[in-house]
Amino acid sequence: MTPAWIFDPTPASGARDGGDVAEHAFTPSIDALVRETLQNASDQRVDPNTRVEVTMRIVTLDADALDALGRTELLPHLEAAAAARNGRFTRAVSALESGTMQALIIEDRHTTGLNGPEVGDGNFGALCRDKLFSNKSDNRAGGSYGLGKAVLWRFSQASTVAFCSWLSEPTDEQTSPRFIARCTLPWHETADGDAWSGGGWLGAPVTVGHGKRAESLWAADAEAMVDALGVTRPAPGVTGTSIVVLGFEDPTDDDATTAQLGEALLVAAHASFWPAMADGRLAVRVFVDDDEVELDSTTADKQLVCARVGRELLQAYRDRTDGDELNGPGDVIVVPIETTVPARRDGLSHRATCHVDLVLRLVDDKAPCRGEATVFRGPGMRIERLRPGALSLSARPWQALVVAGTARRDADPSDPILEDFLRESEPPAHDRWTVTARLRETYARGYKKALDTLRDGISNAIKRGVAATQVDGDEGPNALAKLFPVPGGGGGGRGPSVFHFADLTAHVQGAAWHARGTVRPNVPLRMGWSVRVAVQLKEDGGRGAGLPVATGTSTDGVYAVDEGCLVIEADPGVEALDFELTTDTTVDGERVSEATIDLVVTGVAR
Repeated sequence: MTPAWIFDPTPASGARDGGDVAEHAFTPSIDALVRETLQNASDQRVDPNTRVEVTMRIVTLDADALDALGRTELLPHLEAAAAARNGRFTRAVSALESGTMQALIIEDRHTTGLNGPEVGDGNFGALCRDKLFSNKSDNRAGGSYGLGKAVLWRFSQASTVAFCSWLSEPTDEQTSPRFIARCTLPWHETADGDAWSGGGWLGAPVTVGHGKRAESLWAADAEAMVDALGVTRPAPGVTGTSIVVLGFEDPTDDDATTAQLGEALLVAAHASFWPAMADGRLAVRVFVDDDEVELDSTTADKQLVCARVGRELLQAYRDRTDGDELNGPGDVIVVPIETTVPARRDGLSHRATCHVDLVLRLVDDKAPCRGEATVFRGPGMRIERLRPGALSLSARPWQALVVAGTARRDADPSDPILEDFLRESEPPAHDRWTVTARLRETYARGYKKALDTLRDGISNAIKRGVAATQVDGDEGPNALAKLFPVPGGGGGGRGPSVFHFADLTAHVQGAAWHARGTVRPNVPLRMGWSVRVAVQLKEDGGRGAGLPVATGTSTDGVYAVDEGCLVIEADPGVEALDFELTTDTTVDGERVSEATIDLVVTGVAR
């Protein structure tokens, strides 16, 4: 069977299609590409107990491979589309004419493959035919919108992707491998005057009614395509799919080298899927030509550092090495967070009390990825990093995981209910839990309250867990009481400040006050400490209204402007903090440049 490209003609209505709207549901980043392709592969695993293996290869296709993909038939359509879309496809035209083109080959193994009929329900139809259809019904699946596949075509200069698949459920008529290619162009008019709706397929030409379509190539016909593209399986009987993204490029960075693209693919895989990798359910390798990409285990890339932190926390959670209290750095506790999921409108589940597990660890002041709680559920893909609301200045540094749904270590009948609920709460990019149209359509009222309760429960548990505890030892409560006297206590009057300013200067700058100086404790502190620097108007008889700080910085500490004060945190061993601040220009209608001010410092050890 000789394959052919067959494009759909403009419909009788004459309506023109400007392209696939699903492309605009995602930021076209390497991270989005990797998240969607690995998620789809994980969702199609054959056996829940078998690891899915994914290999990504950046290769150069030669003229023979491009001829096998029907470049002569494809070129007129790409040229027409380039003219209609201000040249987006110009590089693809040049590459096809030259006879060499870069491609990304994504191969997954131990997955179901593209089962199903040519049209209608099935993995094949959902990926290779339909728009905005998903064939995932399992509540453990990562995706549900049918949008993610669009990112494949967005990373193709030619908006063309080929599929070679080895099926887990072959039939007498369907003998592996299976091949088809799909091109998703906007409406265009070729040089011969014919107008096309945009979509085209490369396969076996078949007459259907008064028209034609391209259907799958099978067995020996498909093997010829497999050989031409170099996507043979490593061993007989290994099911899965090989995806060929023709003219692979990063649409956000035209200058990226193949080496940079390869490293970016592997970094994105580890950053988003480290839970699945740590649990042994997913393995990912990346090659540029024949050279495997390796990541430096000591790299300071924040995504990889946070992935390593997450693995450590997940290992402690799985090994049950957590304790009951957080006394110092390295201590881990697990806190169950409860929420009530409303009933589904279709009656498939009823109102249920569900839990997620918060894995919370204290760390030292210099630990990476502090102050973040990484969230994931059953598929093992990182959903988001939560940052709770304002913590006490005395809060101890921490790291956390939120383990949800079927990913929890102690299985409960309610876990699949929460898994299903959270899946519907994720937008197409699956990067947070929020109220979505799917959630409103699927669940009875109470879905927003369930999400709010869950988020508030996580935040409050973190705040309680990391709150500073009483200091023991030689510098215990009595010593702290002397170090931080209560104003107005012990005989009246204002107690002496435990901190003082040095090298302090202040002047009017613009219409506001600008001050700089150094603040230090009166006695050396072995622990970390925090100060609030406030500005107050000076009036006859004492201090008047507070003058809000507009901006502030510190060269030595972690700083922020909070409730009109400059707040600075010092690490243990820091003896002094330099700072600068600028105030608002007026307070209660009074120009501050015409006033007299006082700077006030208060602080705590932490």
